[in-house]
Formats: sequence, C-alpha cells, structure tokens
Amino acid sequence: MSYQSWSVVFSEQPSAAKWNILGTNDATFNTWITGTRYAVGTTSISATGSKAVTGVGFTPKMVEFVYLTTAASNARDGLGAMTATSQYSLSVSTSSAGNSVTNADASTCIRCDSGGGTTFIVASYTSMDADGFTINVTTLASGPHTIAYKAFA
Repeated sequence: MSYQSWSVVFSEQPSAAKWNILGTNDATFNTWITGTRYAVGTTSISATGSKAVTGVGFTPKMVEFVYLTTAASNARDGLGAMTATSQYSLSVSTSSAGNSVTNADASTCIRCDSGGGTTFIVASYTSMDADGFTINVTTLASGPHTIAYKAFA
C-alpha cells in the first residue's frame, strides 16, 4: 500500500488534483476495511468504577477512544485503544500558563491530563462483551466526560 502526499498551505482550498489524491488514498484504505464491521458512538463517564458500553451490536476485537476538549485555561486531548490482550493511551495537553504535558501509558486505554498537572480521567480494559465492552474508570475529576469510541468486530 502506498500513499501520495502533497503540501497544503493553511486555509488553502485544495485543487481538484489534490482531492483526487485524497480519493485514491481513501480507496486504498476502504479496500482494506471493506467487510470489517464497526460501530461508532459516544459514552458519558460520570463516576469511577465499572462502565459498560452496550448497543454496539457485536463483540469488539478492538476499540479506539478519542477525548477532545478545550477550556478557557486548558486544551486537552486523549487517544487510546484496547484489545482483549493489550491497551494503550496517550494524553497531550497545554495550559494558558504555557505548561505542556504528554503522557503515554501501556496500562490504560483512556487517559487525559491537563497542562496544569490535573489528571481528569483514567480508565483501563475490563472485557469485550457480546454487545459492547466494559472499562474500569480509576480516576475521574471534573466530570462528566464524553468519550468517543470506534469499535471493530
């Protein structure tokens, strides 16, 4: 699989040629993902402890997570993924005071820290279930937090 690339100038309207390259890249990706079942959704986390997410429609083999927020004093982003045998999370944040924090963790699937040193949310894999998945939330500050997920069959 190969991808073409191009340079983009901020706020530039891409030309037809550049959109065609994007379409070629998407077609390559779509060939790979064709036939793969996946479900996309969000869940609100408002307490520590076990959190079951249902309504996915199948037992996932992998789940990806995204947490994005901006506040007046902090910008916080978290990415993560889990399978039945491994998990990983990444948190990147900055504060209005200029502090920047990046944390990578191979023992959690969701993590989000602030540039000011506060850990907002930490969760780890519990199980892949018949209609979704379960995580264990061990840290929660300033909740509730909305987490987006993409589950793959």
